[in-house]
Amino acid sequence: MSELEPETIPAPDADPDVDPDVDPDVDPDVDPDVDPDVDPAVDPADAPPRRRRWLRLDGVELPILIIWISFAVALSALQPGHFWGDDFALYIRQGEGLVHFDTARVIRDIHYTVEWSRAKGFSPDVYPWGTSILLAIPLALFGRDIMALKFTMAAAFAIGAGAWFSLARRRLPLAAALGSTACFTLSLPMVRWVDVVGSDLPYLAITGLCLATLARWLSRGPITTRQAIGLGALGAAAFSFRNEGLGITAALLLGIGASHLFTATRTTWRPVLRLASIRAAIAGGVAIGITFVLQLFLPYDMLPSYKGSGPGRITANWSAYVRAVTDQFGFYNGSKRRFEAFGHPALGTTLLCVFLILLAFGVARMVLRHDVMDIVLLFTGLIHAYTALTFFVPSNRYAYVTVAVMFIAVAQGATVLVSGITRWFRSGDGGRKRKVAAALMFGLIAVFPAAQISPYRKLVVYAAAARDADRPLPGPYEDQSIEMYAAVLRYTTADDVILCLKPRAMTLFTNRSSVKIIGGAAAPEVATYMAVQETSSGKLNDVPHGSTDLWSNSIWHLLRLPKG
Repeated sequence: MSELEPETIPAPDADPDVDPDVDPDVDPDVDPDVDPDVDPAVDPADAPPRRRRWLRLDGVELPILIIWISFAVALSALQPGHFWGDDFALYIRQGEGLVHFDTARVIRDIHYTVEWSRAKGFSPDVYPWGTSILLAIPLALFGRDIMALKFTMAAAFAIGAGAWFSLARRRLPLAAALGSTACFTLSLPMVRWVDVVGSDLPYLAITGLCLATLARWLSRGPITTRQAIGLGALGAAAFSFRNEGLGITAALLLGIGASHLFTATRTTWRPVLRLASIRAAIAGGVAIGITFVLQLFLPYDMLPSYKGSGPGRITANWSAYVRAVTDQFGFYNGSKRRFEAFGHPALGTTLLCVFLILLAFGVARMVLRHDVMDIVLLFTGLIHAYTALTFFVPSNRYAYVTVAVMFIAVAQGATVLVSGITRWFRSGDGGRKRKVAAALMFGLIAVFPAAQISPYRKLVVYAAAARDADRPLPGPYEDQSIEMYAAVLRYTTADDVILCLKPRAMTLFTNRSSVKIIGGAAAPEVATYMAVQETSSGKLNDVPHGSTDLWSNSIWHLLRLPKG
């Protein structure tokens, strides 16, 4: 041995028959470069594909799958044309203004319509621009193709379903979260509303994205400064879709503050309160700043007032929203004006009782658990419920966000009940116990969407028949209405003003200034022509004396109004 090489001295307890340079845990007969799962006798090109776990239930694949399923559900219910409510016309005109860089003209036209109409307050001068920005994409690509615009609404519905599922999954076991999402996806009032181009479904989607993002960040701890900036931007985005987005912004600020305050102790509450205030102020400042910049380039009425709205409407609207909520849960028959499920009033009443029990348990759990996200959800549901109840006209669509929160609350209630029931099971078989609990949870919640399957199938069949026959919804895309718009273009000039019931649609289809007619009111002096529908008895109501009938079809009449 060389003097430069130290002699290796074996350990006192070493086995002299074992080579110290060989790893005893490695099989010497196995080639480390060969995959033990691959048969060397089989050509890799001919080998069957290895089985891969393609669906991670806690990853992003399941929300994406839910988005696609919800998108398919929405598309299956689409029908040609559009309903008469002419909110859609202003959203489309605002979107076209963005595409053609001519928003000033759109604002000027609608201001003229609102200013001269006898029905004051029937429309704001401009809607928040979020929905119109969304519609600008299909408008730029496909023009006024109404089905392309409805595809955008279907996409908003589907994204909303995925966002609210992601939120529910952070609050609930998987079975309960899936049941809650099934309630959302098969809520027929929401599915039917995909046929309406408006802000309701996009706002429901952005609300879900705001809350799901907050829940994700809260799972990592108190909200950081960077996260507060992001939440402020999301709040501004929600406000750009609907004025109720102010409530979502407030809910996000509440979540930011509570995420810090819930960590405070008796000795740390002062610095924690200061930090919570700073980060909430940062988020609020970002929301205000973005909104201010949008106002500079795309102004709109941020806080419009409507005559007849206010707390005094709560009593009058209460019963309408009870019907709206139960209709969206699937156990109210609007045509018969009674509780009904699976075609039977008794089952409708039973589901009402189940709903109230689950909702009570769910809300109680959300209140008593002292969880930041539960507080935010309750605040969100209540602030949107108050906004809907105090508006001068009740509508199913104003309750969408509140009902989405209720879906989660009902699922929470099912979780509480099932947890109590499974405690009576004998311990020892945890796997079977979990499976029974999951089945009970899903079954308790899924009974609500199950009640909507039959009417959903009827809707799909009817919608498919309408598409095959190219039969539009009753509204401005019907043949008689298209003929009326053509007559307006033929008999009037660009300087004329048309008096009609749906002035925003008139301006969209004819590019004429238009003002709204209201029963019993005198015609505005600026109006030169009038488009009016016959009543079922063939009469023309509210026609000024001395008007000249220029054109008519089976429904519409176009009249020249007397001068002066």
